This record gives sequence, C-alpha cells and structure tokens, in this order.
Amino acid sequence: MADEEEDPTFEEENEEIGGGAEGGQGKRKRLFSKELRCMMYGFGDDQNPYTESVDILEDLVIEFITEMQVLLKSFKIITRKLLTRTLGWLSWLDDCLRLRS
Repeated sequence: MADEEEDPTFEEENEEIGGGAEGGQGKRKRLFSKELRCMMYGFGDDQNPYTESVDILEDLVIEFITEMQVLLKSFKIITRKLLTRTLGWLSWLDDCLRLRS
C-alpha cells in the first residue's frame, strides 16, 4: 500500500463536548477517537462508526485507565509497607541469630 491516502473519516477529532464533572470546565478533548475508530473497524465494525459509539467507548477506556491508576497507586503503597515491615523483621531475625551465636 504505497499509495495510501489519508482517509478524512479517520482524521483526529479535536471536538470539545460537554460532559459533567469529568470534563473539568464542562468540556474535554477527545483523546483516543482516531485510534478507537481504527480499532473498532479492525474488530469488525463499520468503517465509519457512529460518533456516539466512539464517545461511549472512549469514556469506558478513560474510566478503566483511571481505575487502574488508583489501583496501582494503592498497590504501590501496600507493597512499600510490606517491604518495610519484612525488612524490619529480617533485621530483627539477623540480630537474634547473631546474639544466639
């Protein structure tokens, strides 16, 4: 496909839409619309999917990414606490073994 022309239907959309609290000032930029349109077409959807479908899918993707960030942040805190306590216990065990010798 050396003669690929850019398809105007897949141009990046920078449309601002009104969204409730999630949009900050009531509007937000659509970040993944071009990629989601291509992915939807690749998985068997129409070449030009409805804008509403892409918007709903993008909302789900952004919600998933946000939830994963929160989960990983809490996992990082738990891991840090566990490592701190384990290292403290190992140093205590090392002291006990030295005193026993």
